[in-house]
Amino acid sequence: MMTIFDVILNFFIHNILLLVSLLSSPLFLLSLEMGLLLLKVIFISHLLQQKRPSGQSKKPWLFLLIVLGATAFSNVAWIMRFTQDLLAPSMLHLTNTFASLAWATNIIEYQAFVFFIHSLIKKDFRLRWYYIPFIIVSVVFSCFFLFFALTEFCHFLNPSFFTNYVSPFNKILCAKYYKIEWFYNTFILILPNTFWAFLKIRNKQVPRILKKQLSIFVFFLITPYAIINAVNFITGLNNLINSLTSLLSIYLLFFSINKLLRLRLFNYQPQVQSNKRILFIDHFKKFLEQLSNVTNTNELGHIVQTFFHNSFKIPPNRISFYERKLSTLEFSHEKALSLVESWVENFLVQHATNNNLNLMLKKEQVMITDELAFSNFYEKNSAASTIQQFLETINADIFIPIYEKNIICSYVIVERNARPKEFYSDVERDEMVLF
Repeated sequence: MMTIFDVILNFFIHNILLLVSLLSSPLFLLSLEMGLLLLKVIFISHLLQQKRPSGQSKKPWLFLLIVLGATAFSNVAWIMRFTQDLLAPSMLHLTNTFASLAWATNIIEYQAFVFFIHSLIKKDFRLRWYYIPFIIVSVVFSCFFLFFALTEFCHFLNPSFFTNYVSPFNKILCAKYYKIEWFYNTFILILPNTFWAFLKIRNKQVPRILKKQLSIFVFFLITPYAIINAVNFITGLNNLINSLTSLLSIYLLFFSINKLLRLRLFNYQPQVQSNKRILFIDHFKKFLEQLSNVTNTNELGHIVQTFFHNSFKIPPNRISFYERKLSTLEFSHEKALSLVESWVENFLVQHATNNNLNLMLKKEQVMITDELAFSNFYEKNSAASTIQQFLETINADIFIPIYEKNIICSYVIVERNARPKEFYSDVERDEMVLF
């Protein structure tokens, strides 16, 4: 007699077997590959519809398009294979043609990915002499697989001739080169360059926004992609494994694209984008109420600290409000300037006649160190570079000048790394401008 435990156990085993059967079915795998292909086509379309990057950003943009195009063709080859399993077993050699073409584009994909990472980090990226041996090896591998694709296509057109002469030879060579290419892609191209990118993430000279982009590429795209390929290589054409790795690929690709586009990928956006609406108006109402009761600047400084803490989650002790003493009479009755105030005064006096710099201060209204560092990394601007150096000198994440009659009468400084795990988004910047 079956116990309740046996019934529950049988129920779970039955459902697990049904789930495994579903995940292993060619129809489910076909739908996953079509989903991956659609996701990549949407991303490619987005990159092409945006304004083309200029300067140094153009090179990584081009290499990423090559990577996405090559991986999309791999999805096409898998779609052909699962379609053949479901509908047309006689299309074997046509499917093999697409598989061989996918392997030809696969090594181009890996090589382009290496160039993409290098061009993303290096300001003056060029195809130097030490890249040439890798390019030659990649071209040779691609030519071999193009030859295999040609023979398979000819076999599809004229089976009687190629069955006796080319097909056995083709299968043996293709299997060997498949293994050699996987080893070359993984251990010669991907692993050393992934380690190099990881070291660059720790480099203090690389802008924080770029470090975050590199972290996403390394930890959510390159490393999982290499592991997935290794699992598929070891397990062979196992439908269940392919299904699970495809599901993981869809999630990682969607997550990474979403994060990268918000992090100013290729400088498409002037600021880091927000993925949520911050409830700002309530804090702003309280700020206005408190502002109406201010009697001295000490109270104003405290109100500013409270407002920034509530609105932007910045610790109050990392926020400073300074009022400039513009007349000599005021200076004579006030205490000496602090070190930060002295640096700010020297900067403002020294660059008082710099029209480009003053115009940028008025136009941008909120100076954010990470945004300036990222913009200057790819496209140098003398005014932006000067302001960036000034912010680094006073150890500031944010500098907000406050004007009265076109003269900076006061300013707010947020200390460097006051919010180390988050960037200041476009929404937060607009709210600071409103403040």
